[in-house]
Amino acid sequence: MTILLQWRRVRWLRSLLAVAVLIAVIVACGKFDASKFGVPAGCTVAPRSLDFGAVRIDSSAERTFTVTNGGSETLTGTVSEPCGEYAVLDSLSFSIAPGASRAFTVRFSPGSTGPHPCTVSIAGCSELSLSGQGVTVNPPPEPQCQVSTGALSFGTVMIGQTATRTFKIQNVGGGTLSGTVSESCPQFSIDDPRSYTLGAGQSATMTVHFTPLTAGDDGCTISTGSTCASVSATGTGQAAAPACQLSTTNIDFADVSVGQTADRSLTVTNTGGSTLSGALTASCSEFSIVGTASYSLGPSESATFTLRFGPTAVGDSSCTLDVGAPCGQVALRGSGVALPQCQLSALTHDFGDVKVGAHKDFNLAIKNVGGGQLCGTATEDCDMFSLLSGPSYCAVPGTPFSLKIRFLPTQTGPFQCVVDIGAGCSSITVTGNGVP
Repeated sequence: MTILLQWRRVRWLRSLLAVAVLIAVIVACGKFDASKFGVPAGCTVAPRSLDFGAVRIDSSAERTFTVTNGGSETLTGTVSEPCGEYAVLDSLSFSIAPGASRAFTVRFSPGSTGPHPCTVSIAGCSELSLSGQGVTVNPPPEPQCQVSTGALSFGTVMIGQTATRTFKIQNVGGGTLSGTVSESCPQFSIDDPRSYTLGAGQSATMTVHFTPLTAGDDGCTISTGSTCASVSATGTGQAAAPACQLSTTNIDFADVSVGQTADRSLTVTNTGGSTLSGALTASCSEFSIVGTASYSLGPSESATFTLRFGPTAVGDSSCTLDVGAPCGQVALRGSGVALPQCQLSALTHDFGDVKVGAHKDFNLAIKNVGGGQLCGTATEDCDMFSLLSGPSYCAVPGTPFSLKIRFLPTQTGPFQCVVDIGAGCSSITVTGNGVP
């Protein structure tokens, strides 16, 4: 009887072992449905371990983990608290709907120095490994970098000009934060010092300049050190607008005889930063532009134009010359006068007897009895006679020009000379007699 009972017991143990092996094989092959054995399907814990690091024995640290129900049925269970140094701050039991999650907070409060490992059991789901070190003095905190901004916008800046922006780097942790700010962009620059060494709470201000060399958008990534976030700088270069400068805005041609012309010049200069284009226009018959009237000027370039006044009648004339935007306008004025008319105070003159080596002078008045200016040049080709004033002259109405003629005989005898007055005037015949 005893042998029979022992045989039955061995046979039962073998059956139980076979069932366990079968279950293990099914699980390994992915055929195991946990929900049929009381373990809910789709339960996950993240993370699977929590490290609290070094914590002073009179203080605490907290970490969190999350239980997620990835199954199709409500997930229920409890979280155990098997270790005295660790405490779950939330309700230990949970009921999580399909697709939902729940976070749990664990607090580590070491009561003694040294390592404190622990395993938290999450019933019906998994286990969570906890680790922490109890210490008498907290380790010094690590430096932590904080950049005041991740982007610097310089907006639109004229080519050749400079815009400036700043940002701060601060050590919001402990220890010492060191680094160097750098960039490799031709249109951006950073003031020195670029390097920094910051204790806890200290900050450094970095100054960045944008000086566009060309028109258009530009950007630059500024490195602020290995542990700090970079800063993105952007700006747009814009060519300076053209600007016009005129040599004058008023031109007076004064008196011009009817049928004749007078010229004046006007200079247009581009004092801006881009091309200045335009054309001169004048809608007045007595004023005109000689030659080309259009211009296309780069920065600092100039163009000079010739303006002409040709009166067709006696009287004052005025005109507005449009030089084009942004140059504006130029006021032109002039007066048409009658043609000049020459009148001489004498057509002949006799110096009489003059001793050889001596001289006599005669002043000939050249009058303009017309309009405008009477201009000419007097000439002579006689050995004993010469012109002392002039010989070029201009006479205006009411103000005659005095042409001085000298007779200087170098030998005896009668002499005669014809002086050409020019300017449409009659000539004058002068005579004289050289005596011992």
